[in-house]
Amino acid sequence: MHKRSKLLFAALIATLALSIGAGTASASRSIEVSPTASTATFPALVFSSSEGGVSITCRVVLTQRLHERIAKTVGALVGFITEVDVRECRGGGAIVRRETLPWHLQLVSFTGTLPRITSVRLRIIRATFLLEVFGVRCRYQGNPEGTTNGPEVTSLRADPAISIPGGGEFLCPPSGNFAGSATVSPTVRMRLV
Repeated sequence: MHKRSKLLFAALIATLALSIGAGTASASRSIEVSPTASTATFPALVFSSSEGGVSITCRVVLTQRLHERIAKTVGALVGFITEVDVRECRGGGAIVRRETLPWHLQLVSFTGTLPRITSVRLRIIRATFLLEVFGVRCRYQGNPEGTTNGPEVTSLRADPAISIPGGGEFLCPPSGNFAGSATVSPTVRMRLV
């Protein structure tokens, strides 16, 4: 009987080890992205100073190159912003510091009940730009965030709660934030693999 108990205990341990291994394998799945090249076009991306008084609205197009597979890990590298086109500004001007490109895109989080992903939150690392405010150029650098729809990504919404530090000159606001929605083209498909 003692030998039989040991065999039963060993079988139970082996089953538990296999189930833990299977749980780890499914937890390490990644998000597959297709196609990997796309643009996000903001017809009206608004930069507002945190204390008010400054609001600059521009048409902005972000060209992005995404990785084919993204680890489901906070801070994972998703891809890069390789080009930024800023035009038709109202309320001031904006210039992208092209020498700081490419900007890294990081995964912040995703929502949905796996395997169906309903949105992905992304962070742009060290976005650097100049704003022309009251005739003065003000430098800003920060990590703006946005949220996509999904699993077929057709839009990206900038998060106005994320503050971008900057300023420097006397007339420059010390910080600000972005607000606006972009159309993503072509549609980017995400699926759990």
